[in-house]
Amino acid sequence: MEYTGRFLESLLIDSRQELLRIKRLLAALEGCTGISSPSYREKVQGGDSTPAALRYTEIIDALDRCSPVLIEIVKTFDRQTDKKKTVYTRCILDGESDMSSRGITPAQRKALRVWLAGIVEKVEKTA
Repeated sequence: MEYTGRFLESLLIDSRQELLRIKRLLAALEGCTGISSPSYREKVQGGDSTPAALRYTEIIDALDRCSPVLIEIVKTFDRQTDKKKTVYTRCILDGESDMSSRGITPAQRKALRVWLAGIVEKVEKTA
């Protein structure tokens, strides 16, 4: 499982731009559906007014084109409360392969790789 985690870690570091894009889309989706979202119109970049429902549809369409596995991985990363797991996920999203500078020892990294492989296995079973 650790070797699978090592492969997945490398793959996710290489895919970090897509992971960050998904993270931004999920945040924008939450903004469209949240309590504080505008009831009818919202300002988008450039100052044009766009109906919130149209923006919501655009975000959903963009997420539909993304890998469901990557979407679930990003959601799992965002839900982390454990300090080492949070640091580990930030390293992946930052594209940082040397995690020792952030306080993750080789033994911890091995355990975190097993955790990562477990996440992907669980996501694949439900997808």
